[in-house]
Amino acid sequence: MTGQRLIHDMKADPRTGHNAVQRERAMGYLDGVMDAGAGTIWCPGRKDIPHELNYEVTDDIALLGPEKLKGNAAQLVLAALAAHYPCKPSRGKQ
Repeated sequence: MTGQRLIHDMKADPRTGHNAVQRERAMGYLDGVMDAGAGTIWCPGRKDIPHELNYEVTDDIALLGPEKLKGNAAQLVLAALAAHYPCKPSRGKQ
């Protein structure tokens, strides 16, 4: 999935056509990417993760230029998550 497609699907009006299905698919995609990178690429720690995080990440990605949005959405999502919830360096590692 590209960043463009993810943004399109997340921002689609769910009351129109198949938009609700597209948005649910995008939410599931985001949840999977978040789960795959949690603890290694982004670290929520003990912070409560807001249920709006899918929308916050999508809003962050939407600010990127059109060329970046043509790229892999998972990489864009993980970069946005890492900016909000960076992992602390492990002790003793450089």
